[in-house]
Amino acid sequence: MRTTEARKIRELRYYFALVVRWSWFLGLCILLGGGGTYIVSKLQNPVYRATTLLIVDQKSSSDPYSNVLANNQLVTTYIGLINQPSVMERAASQVGGVSATSLAGRTQVAAQSGTQIIVLQVDDTDPVRAAVSANAVARAFIDVLAQQNVTSKDTVRIFQLATPPTSPDHPKPLYNSLLGAVLGLILALCFVILHAFLDDRIRTVDQFEWLPQVSMLGTFPLQKAGHGDGLLLSEESNSLPVDALRILRTNLHFVSTRPMRSIAIISSSLHEGKTTIAINLALSLVQNGKRVLLVDADLRHPTIHTRLGLPNTTGLSLALREHNYSGVFSTVPEMPDLVVLSAGPPPPDPTELLESPSMAELLHPMPALEAQVGKVDVIVIDTPLALKFADVPIIASLVDGVVLVTRAGVSRESSLLQTIAMLKRVNACILGVVLNGVKKSRQDVSLEKYYRQQNERHERFIATITTDRPSEQGSDVVNEASVDSDQPIEEQWSNPSSTWPETETGVLIEESAGLVSESAGRPHLDTSKQHVAPVRDDDTTLPEAEDNDLLDTQTVKVPRVRIRAANKD
Repeated sequence: MRTTEARKIRELRYYFALVVRWSWFLGLCILLGGGGTYIVSKLQNPVYRATTLLIVDQKSSSDPYSNVLANNQLVTTYIGLINQPSVMERAASQVGGVSATSLAGRTQVAAQSGTQIIVLQVDDTDPVRAAVSANAVARAFIDVLAQQNVTSKDTVRIFQLATPPTSPDHPKPLYNSLLGAVLGLILALCFVILHAFLDDRIRTVDQFEWLPQVSMLGTFPLQKAGHGDGLLLSEESNSLPVDALRILRTNLHFVSTRPMRSIAIISSSLHEGKTTIAINLALSLVQNGKRVLLVDADLRHPTIHTRLGLPNTTGLSLALREHNYSGVFSTVPEMPDLVVLSAGPPPPDPTELLESPSMAELLHPMPALEAQVGKVDVIVIDTPLALKFADVPIIASLVDGVVLVTRAGVSRESSLLQTIAMLKRVNACILGVVLNGVKKSRQDVSLEKYYRQQNERHERFIATITTDRPSEQGSDVVNEASVDSDQPIEEQWSNPSSTWPETETGVLIEESAGLVSESAGRPHLDTSKQHVAPVRDDDTTLPEAEDNDLLDTQTVKVPRVRIRAANKD
């Protein structure tokens, strides 16, 4: 029951998001429909409608039912006779300047429901001529009946003469514009529904719930055009893309019961971001303390070496062809634990090279490989397009897991289903799907603003502690107090104000770190509270902690200052 309700709610959200996404088109159609009909109505000549009422009098009979039936039949008969040419020619001659055919086309005759009254209406662009024409038709009809001697028992007389109307009957610009706007909205909705039915591009995370046996590993926010080289972890340590990478890294750790030593990053079509995801996933794993081998297996269109600024004279193609891994690996200077195997020169037979035993040896522990790069914890492989070349099934059958990369508004559901079917045919382990290029929500925008403010505070703080140094006298006072005090050292650290004078600068030791240690016999402090760490005469270096999902630390050199507690933002 709850599943059905949740599905209905998701469907409502989908259609609501559909309307929101196409709101500009709906508004445009409403504006064009309403505005267009209003302009057309204003350009038309106004038409006035004059009305004359005729009443049919019939002599009563003894039978009431026969009397009513005869009246209705007589009114119907008279309505059919009014538009006869003999009547219209007589009326046109009385009005003057109009033809009988034109007058007949502008005359409407109807019976007033439940009465013996005939309603005769004539339309004309001139209100006076409309009234004159209506009265002329009524009189001409009575005259024709008199000539035919059909009113001996029955009498038709004018009950109300027509008067010139003061306002046009049509067009009505406001009414027509409203109808045009409604019609434009209906047509726009039909187009949107038809387009949504025919368009199978993936746009939201909810669409993956309709796909069989595919789990969502994470989403990545849409980046601005020209966003550098796409190396997200080379920027601020706190940002939405970096958090998305950490979520992906954590989900990959828990998505499978067996260790994932080799992971292939696959996409179905161009511009989905698989290479960017592969590089940044490798960087994230390195920051988490892993030694990673990043392999560019796209032998036709390699790009990893360009992104990382590495040479491509040697690489995977030469290693597979010569069965020799000597000198084909590169390292990133800023990250020694990231080993890169570029694609190398484009070979004439990429598929045959990937099918060779050397490729399988690369993805499994091998003494010759470890002798070149050392022990590798994870291998991340960037692959060609899944539906374009036969390379992907070969690689997918060799690795421990496969990650599918899609882009919102670009990837198509049909292409993704074809890729999944292809991977299942080779018994590949599909770890899940990553949706790239997701538009930021209001909450994401607020969080991004918060991250930006935090990064700015951090930069100002680092600039302060590296430029603002206390005097030597102040430093001696601190050292003397921290060494010679009879107070227990735990109390000195938790209550430094009793022995240490205040200085102009200070460093906040975060609660999440909870660690202060030094190599010169200082006590090791591990607690969840904020503390003040004493310093020596020489510069003190905070220890570098291992990165994980919850903690990102850096080595900070504090120049001869007393480190004091501060309030967290």
